[in-house]
Amino acid sequence: EWYAGSAGYLSLQQSEFCVSLRSAKISGNIVRLYAGAGIVRGSDPEQEWQEIDNKAAGLRTLLQME
Repeated sequence: EWYAGSAGYLSLQQSEFCVSLRSAKISGNIVRLYAGAGIVRGSDPEQEWQEIDNKAAGLRTLLQME
């Protein structure tokens, strides 16, 4: 039902993971796309919004929704 992901590694000594800022929820024939950004001090809101839109566009293209 949900697509999301993380990337990283795990060992007995340490682990490191990052969160995927793209996801999709599929319910029957309805697909809802979600995208996010890593907001930090000094982030430009307009650039972050453009980044989110670009990420969602990639998912739409992948799923042939455009």
